[in-house]
Amino acid sequence: MAEIPAITGSGFRHRLQENRSLSGSGGLKSDTEPQGPNMELPNYTVEGKTALVTGANQGLGSGLALTLAGAGADVVLADRNDDHLDGLARQISAMGRRTLIQKVDITREDQVVDMAQAALDAFGRVDILVNNAAIAHRIPAAETTLEQWNQTLAVNLTGTFLCGREIGKIMIRQKGGKIVNMASINCAVARPDLSAYGASKAGVMQLTRCWALEWGPYQIKVNAVAPSFIQTAMMEAVLQDASARQHLINRLPLGRIGTIEDMAAAVLFLASEASDYITGHTLFVDGGWIAQ
Repeated sequence: MAEIPAITGSGFRHRLQENRSLSGSGGLKSDTEPQGPNMELPNYTVEGKTALVTGANQGLGSGLALTLAGAGADVVLADRNDDHLDGLARQISAMGRRTLIQKVDITREDQVVDMAQAALDAFGRVDILVNNAAIAHRIPAAETTLEQWNQTLAVNLTGTFLCGREIGKIMIRQKGGKIVNMASINCAVARPDLSAYGASKAGVMQLTRCWALEWGPYQIKVNAVAPSFIQTAMMEAVLQDASARQHLINRLPLGRIGTIEDMAAAVLFLASEASDYITGHTLFVDGGWIAQ
């Protein structure tokens, strides 16, 4: 896993100077410049917040959890597999943040309900939910079994719904929160071997819009991040093939595969106060893929 740099609150808040008029005779002050004392630029920290990250056991989920902790959040680490969560919790504790490990199958309603209650009992509130857990079967549609189809939708769409529903209830009572769902470029562009995955991620994008409308009055902001090709375990089988990797790089306008840091920066933005007037949006962090 790529190392995610710790992010401290002091590095993300700056102030504009009150007096920005030009010096000397004839100097003019722009009508578009901020007026009044010390206008603040957006705050990209999540200091004092509680975040819950699903699929946190390794890869992207671990990177997102570390980034949120580095930016000041206590973190609930949720995953069906927990073999790496103890080590991740120690890393977060070393940053001075609190953690809670939850072994949970997000396709099981009872387990998701218990997870949400455990987070509430431990921290008193949940300010940020990152619905990161997902699976993918890279199989042509004609060869996809019903079991594979159902499993993909159960994890990627139903699991996202269950987690959002239960944490959403908490955020409604709090009258505020941030939900970041993990979509994919496959929610907007098609691939011939990802029918189930693409359908599930298109559902996540639409779910994001619906929640944004329904929960906006409670000041809950709901957005999604849609990556293209990110260097993670899920993409390892594709990216370890040198010719396939180079083909993707040639197709990407920015000329490189994305990193966990690229994704973490986008998620942190959507989890922070800097995105307070953004909701119902899917942010494509894709190196320019869908611009083509």
